[in-house]
Amino acid sequence: MSRRGARPLAARSRAEALPGTGPAQLIAEDLGEVTPEVTALRDRFRLPGIKVLQFAFGTDPQAPTFLPTATSALGAYTAPTTTTPTVGWFHDPGSPQRPAEQCEQERRAALAYLAVKDSGREIHWDMIRGVWSSVANLALAPMQDFLGLGSSARMNLPGTTEGNWAVAPLRAASRRGAGAAAASDQDLRRAAQ
Repeated sequence: MSRRGARPLAARSRAEALPGTGPAQLIAEDLGEVTPEVTALRDRFRLPGIKVLQFAFGTDPQAPTFLPTATSALGAYTAPTTTTPTVGWFHDPGSPQRPAEQCEQERRAALAYLAVKDSGREIHWDMIRGVWSSVANLALAPMQDFLGLGSSARMNLPGTTEGNWAVAPLRAASRRGAGAAAASDQDLRRAAQ
């Protein structure tokens, strides 16, 4: 195990032991190629990992499974900021990275697991309800999912240096004013049901 990785986490553990301090809230974003050393470091310091509901329906062997291994000691996401928002993921016609057949297979699996009867008309809310009803201690969804935005609202593209963390559709939605805010409040109440 790398000493560089353990040193700041050991300092975090010592800081928690000080009188009057609460535990530092850290989550290990254990996505992608997770080495045994990363897993050992996460486990040594009892850090919760994350599970992504979108990944539960794919075929990538590196993708962490969501449902069968979900425990309360993790964060559950509809989608991380490094992927396409749920609406774009669900309606993806296919690409060289994700063939059309795989997209269709993932759609069918998501609809079946989430017990969606309307062909995914509001798949973003179905996925949000899916993570909120999981056993995870923390459930997260990016704002693009709450707003039902598609692929053009992707926030972050790994390996690029420009255009990240700036989402034009979010700025446009905020300029629409009170009507958009009222709709968002209504949608949030509906999702909580």
